[in-house]
Amino acid sequence: GGASLTGDPAMWRNIGPRLEGFSHIDQPEADSVGAARLLEDEILRIGADKVAAFMAEPISTPNGIVVPPDDYWPQIREICDRYDILLISDEVLTGFGRTGKMFAVENWDLRPDILTMSKAITAGFFPLAVVAISGELRDRLSASDDAFVHGVTAGGHPAACAAALATLDIYERENVLAHCITAGQYLSTRLHALADAYPVLDKSSVRGIGMMHAVDLDAGTVDPGYGAALHAEFIRQRVFVRTYRNNQTIGLLPSLTLSNEDVDAITGRMAAALDVTRP
Repeated sequence: GGASLTGDPAMWRNIGPRLEGFSHIDQPEADSVGAARLLEDEILRIGADKVAAFMAEPISTPNGIVVPPDDYWPQIREICDRYDILLISDEVLTGFGRTGKMFAVENWDLRPDILTMSKAITAGFFPLAVVAISGELRDRLSASDDAFVHGVTAGGHPAACAAALATLDIYERENVLAHCITAGQYLSTRLHALADAYPVLDKSSVRGIGMMHAVDLDAGTVDPGYGAALHAEFIRQRVFVRTYRNNQTIGLLPSLTLSNEDVDAITGRMAAALDVTRP
């Protein structure tokens, strides 16, 4: 089900047959105008009565960590409401401070009907996933004569719940979200400086929010194989980054508690890798 739902073709490899009933639209670019219209066009193509829900990450990582335009998610919410379609926000990665907000949807005052969360809810110390639904959806399900069968074999696991409660307490007590914003701003500054110093990086592409940042390689400066070689050198320099778009985008999703000294160490090792692989 999950592999069929995603629109990332890389997730389809060696998996099949995929389930029917899923459709996909392109991710918005940061400077795109009217990108939400793609959803409405797809709804009309399929038929609104055949569309149950629209699900997406607030900020897509496989797409290269592109923060959508400010009007994108409000327009998506409006379209879903117009056609009585549920809006599901996948906050498994972006939830719990990654963008400087507890949930990424808060950056646009967005209220999804369903929100999925995991990963940072326990700081990674214990596996736990949660699905939250709106009060309206809860009431509709409760009033229905059709039972909503959903098995939760390990639901309410005491150790997982204890880890989550402890993590949430630390978020609040140590003001982690505010730190994520200030540390993320410093990381952005250092990435801009790195792009200024190394022409292989497209300085106009430096982007991010909170502790999610990315920069693209300059397609006019490097050959297609350079990204893979650079990524390998990053590993040798012991700086672990994620690459996207066929190794043409360098993504950074570090710890929310990163210090400025940590940022300097990361960007310093990135610079060392860029020196070694300089075309």
